[in-house]
Amino acid sequence: MQGQRCRARLLVVACITLVCASYKALVDMDVTVAERRNALRIFTGLDPLDATEVLPLRPKTTTIAMLGDSTTRNQLSLLCDLILTEASEVDRLRTLKCIISGGFESGDNSSACTCRGKSWITGGNIVAAGHFYKSPMFAAAVPEALMDLRQRLGLGREEPFDVVYFGSTAMHFLTLVPARPLTLAPDHSLAPLHFEENLQRLVKEARASSRCTIFQSVNHVCHQAFRANYQKIVEAANFNKSYWKSCQAATRHFVDPELAAEACWQFQFTSQGSHVAAAIERKVVMPYVQDTSTPMHIVDRFTHTKDRCWATRPGDGRHYYPLLPFALKEFLLKASKCLSLM
Repeated sequence: MQGQRCRARLLVVACITLVCASYKALVDMDVTVAERRNALRIFTGLDPLDATEVLPLRPKTTTIAMLGDSTTRNQLSLLCDLILTEASEVDRLRTLKCIISGGFESGDNSSACTCRGKSWITGGNIVAAGHFYKSPMFAAAVPEALMDLRQRLGLGREEPFDVVYFGSTAMHFLTLVPARPLTLAPDHSLAPLHFEENLQRLVKEARASSRCTIFQSVNHVCHQAFRANYQKIVEAANFNKSYWKSCQAATRHFVDPELAAEACWQFQFTSQGSHVAAAIERKVVMPYVQDTSTPMHIVDRFTHTKDRCWATRPGDGRHYYPLLPFALKEFLLKASKCLSLM
């Protein structure tokens, strides 16, 4: 009996060691493509050897455009690392450096990264490129971004992408004054006031530019993980009252200060604020998802990250790296299903 328990403990330790090593392979950029690919298989069940069973008769190159913030960029990072098997080491490192850094030059609001390689998910080749924003992504800037991505992927001026995968960048509409300042729209009004209207326009732009449209919902905000100034604000005594006063003070110069203060309060960078953003996203997106003629697909990151504070780093609260493979798996499987119907 004691020997069996000992062997059981050793097996548990071995399993934990394997999972930890696999997770390290997913978040550590110094590992090989083979190690990262094997880690994805362990975490999600996706296996390169299954590629021929997914879409065996799809010889063409699949073009994927991604639009969003760092939560979308992190998925492109993992995808690129998986398909850059035939890229030169110089090209591979250049691509990964672009993705890791965000590609942002000083003062720039958006960046674009591109990678291409063999796809063991869709069969054939895959080229992917993305524009990623470090402040709210407004619909007015999207046509120019999509035009740039078409050029990067070798498409014609009006040629649709096979897949457009996009998010609302809701995270950048959320505020936590004074530590996380208010965000403004191009007309200098308060950005959260335009969130729903802006998302409606983003959906239309994405659907008009792709054969398959996939939306990524906002991640849940785990404010329990906050540190430093963010932590001081959310843990203040009588937070609701004190934060409402902070919103009133921050919006007193707007044309309609009462409306602006309410938006500041609703779109707070906390669990409550991410719930508000996710509810608006569902209101806008679900009618398109339920449209049986040309359905849009959704990767529900909000549900998958809610109440999983263990998966976000202390001081972060919005990125969930251990859950990243599952987001990528859901995206790839929905893209594969969508493309297989064409």
